[in-house]
Amino acid sequence: MFSSLCIIWYQEDYAFPIEEHILDAIKEIPFSKICEEFDY
Repeated sequence: MFSSLCIIWYQEDYAFPIEEHILDAIKEIPFSKICEEFDY
């Protein structure tokens, strides 16, 4: 029914914006290969 993936990252400053290289790395994650699938 749905899938989910939790991503955790660390950065020096506690505030937005998320650092650009982190956003680029998140975009490269193969979500469909590593996500968990759930049913109701």
